[in-house]
Amino acid sequence: MSGGSEQSAPAIRLSGEVEERAAAYVVARRDRDDWSESDQAALDAWVAQSMLHRVAYLRLEAAWARADRVRALRQARPVGDVRGHAGLFRRLVAGAAIVTGISVAIYLAIPQAPVARYATAIGGHKIVKLGDGTQIELNTDTAIRVLVNREQRKVWLDRGEAFFRVAHDPAHPFVVEANQRRVTVLGTKFSMRRDGDVTDVALFEGRVRFDPKGEGARAPVELVPGDTVRATSQTLTLARRSQKAMSDSVAWQRGVVVFDRTPLADAARQFNRYNSEKIIIADEQTGKITIGGTFQTDNIAGFARVAHSVLGLHVQIRPGETIISQ
Repeated sequence: MSGGSEQSAPAIRLSGEVEERAAAYVVARRDRDDWSESDQAALDAWVAQSMLHRVAYLRLEAAWARADRVRALRQARPVGDVRGHAGLFRRLVAGAAIVTGISVAIYLAIPQAPVARYATAIGGHKIVKLGDGTQIELNTDTAIRVLVNREQRKVWLDRGEAFFRVAHDPAHPFVVEANQRRVTVLGTKFSMRRDGDVTDVALFEGRVRFDPKGEGARAPVELVPGDTVRATSQTLTLARRSQKAMSDSVAWQRGVVVFDRTPLADAARQFNRYNSEKIIIADEQTGKITIGGTFQTDNIAGFARVAHSVLGLHVQIRPGETIISQ
């Protein structure tokens, strides 16, 4: 082989923990009769986490195919039971060393679907179209990560609020995660909002399963159109909304916010999500006064005029803030 004409495969250093986890998946996937869709989803998620995971799995799959003593490894054990196969794993890892370069080359040759990131600034709005036909509409100050390939469709809502129009694909459920909660759908329309440790979901069409993973042994909740769910670190609340209330909750898609006997404190918080200039409610009693109407999300002046002329409140305008008091 002439020098300089080819590049050697990059050196990949794998930890024993990664190797053993990869080996556990190889053994379980090939030998367990009860290997399920959830097991496959766990494997897919682990492989997608990093190049090291994928390389480790490819190496050990190749080593398995070459092993002379395949039948000696046919012991169906749970994926998490790594210690019982420790000696076999070491031999499997050792045998895999001869195919390291091949597996790395395979990994680099396979088209990868990297995690895509999308975000909006305060007051921003964006529609993201995915390759599977799904559309995600991002509200103000929102950030998501997207992984869509032939094996899975997954979105992480890192902050903010989004409206999902999910393309129907029974073979590949669409999963959205936020605050250790998961929504799984086949094809539907729903909104999801993450605000601190609070997660809100509202279902407009179809059916979804809401999995409150952080709530201990609490069972998943099946939602039908008109259902809303709010999850905090301590509670899970399921409620029904009228069609108008559901429509009002996503009025931001039209660039407006709708208030219906809404306490001023809540209305101010809504406005403050969309603007760098903030509305300050001076005291608790003022915050309890209710207001109604439809406002452009950036129309702080119009909101202040209604507070003054209709509600009879005092309005003081300072650089960067509008203070409302009695």
